Amino acid sequence: MIEKNIRITNQKQNHNDIDANEILNVPDSFFTEIHVDKILENQSKNFLNIVCNKVRINGKIRISGIDILDVCRKILYDDYPYSNEYFSNSKSFYTVLELKEFFETKGWKINFMNVNNSVFNIEATRKV
Repeated sequence: MIEKNIRITNQKQNHNDIDANEILNVPDSFFTEIHVDKILENQSKNFLNIVCNKVRINGKIRISGIDILDVCRKILYDDYPYSNEYFSNSKSFYTVLELKEFFETKGWKINFMNVNNSVFNIEATRKV
């Protein structure tokens, strides 16, 4: 049985962890809370829309991942050592500001967002 609060991840560790393919088989508006844990950059751009449809009204989505804008700054100014690994393994790139705008255009409320050491975290609540 699938929990109402899940974490979408590539490294299943808990009973409420699922992989990206499993989310496709769940009905829309099923989950109360979804945590997309560092897999967004490995999915197509449409994946975020699919995940958002799985959250019920007043449900939350929390996303963590690599902020591409912060990585680019570090490449330019700090000779960031992990850039090749990151770029070669990614299908799509995001910034926390891009995700904020995405959620706001969908009518979602941003609860918090931050970037720390090139990793972004954003949480939004579905209002419509």
